[in-house]
Amino acid sequence: MQAGTVRPGDRRDDGQPEPTALVGAVKDLGIAPLVGTRTAGAISGPAGGYLLDDGSMLGLPQVRHLGPDREIIDTIGVPVDHYAPLTALDLATGRAPALAKALTLL
Repeated sequence: MQAGTVRPGDRRDDGQPEPTALVGAVKDLGIAPLVGTRTAGAISGPAGGYLLDDGSMLGLPQVRHLGPDREIIDTIGVPVDHYAPLTALDLATGRAPALAKALTLL
């Protein structure tokens, strides 16, 4: 795959999904086309605790991330430029539709 091509479904070396913030920046800056499926949108950050009058605690994210045009990314994710979902059949047969599509873009 060409340097600069990012697939939102890619995994880091530690097996964790590629961060939504990084993929969003790549898309917003037009660095590379995104191929695969929409990111998970798990970007809100750690929750902060708020003590309520009845002694219970309410946990809410302390940060809200928006795209450069103030679009909501958190819980929605970053859309791809070229949709190439991975199906159960693809997994069973060793196919990688996102990689195949990315290679056509080179």
